[in-house]
Order: sequence, then structure tokens, then C-alpha cells
Amino acid sequence: SANGANDNAAPFLLDVEYYEQLELTGARALADFVDKGSAAVTVHQYGKGSAYYVAAETNVTLLTWLLSRLLPALGIRRPLQVPVGIQARELAPGQRFYVNTTNRAVTVPLETGGRGVLSGKPLAAVLELSPYSAELVVAE
Repeated sequence: SANGANDNAAPFLLDVEYYEQLELTGARALADFVDKGSAAVTVHQYGKGSAYYVAAETNVTLLTWLLSRLLPALGIRRPLQVPVGIQARELAPGQRFYVNTTNRAVTVPLETGGRGVLSGKPLAAVLELSPYSAELVVAE
């Protein structure tokens, strides 16, 4: 890494006020603080699993970085990307359920077009959800 704390770790620049100085006893660094000379994220094999430790106050930047690396390695699919206030779930392959939890209309981009089961409307690139409404989108 850029600071030499661990040559196999990814360098990570994160502006935080609170962090811990870790000693790597049995663990390995996944990320080093570039400017602090210390491990930022470590992993330790434990039994059949792994324990991950974040040595700093967390924020969206750090958690996004960590999850972008852990989810594929753990075989977990990334959640559906939707606007704030929209809840989304894939019920089955090609079937996604969307709920608008806000008091305003929201435009939701769709990865693929389909048909709105509740509305009966064909959908192309976007789904328009009224306040507090829902739609089941089935790919066609």
C-alpha cells in the first residue's frame, strides 16, 4: 500500500476523526489508511468463517467501499439500486416489487422493461410511482 503498513492491502483515504491503531496478530489488512500508517479494515479467519473489523468510525464512503468488495466475494448479490424512499425486492427472477414510501411521485429507473401487474401498463425504461403506491414489474 502507499504507506507500507501492509503490502497486500488496498490503500484507503478516509477523512475520519476517530480510528484505532491495530496490531495485525493473526489478521490480515484489507485496507490501510494511506495517511495514518495503520490498517483500516482487517479480516481474520475464524473456524469456517471470517471476521471483518473496521478500525474507524463508519460512514457511507467506507461502508460502500467495503460492501463493494465483500458482497461479490461472499456470493451476495448487490441490492437493487433505487431512489431514496423506494423499497424494492426481487421476488423471483424477472419479478420485482417496488413500493413508494414517500408523499411525492418518484421515477424509478428500470434495468429492463416489462409489464406492471398491478397497473396493467407496459413499462420501458422507467416506472412512475405515485405517493404511497406500489407496483409489481414482470420482465417480458
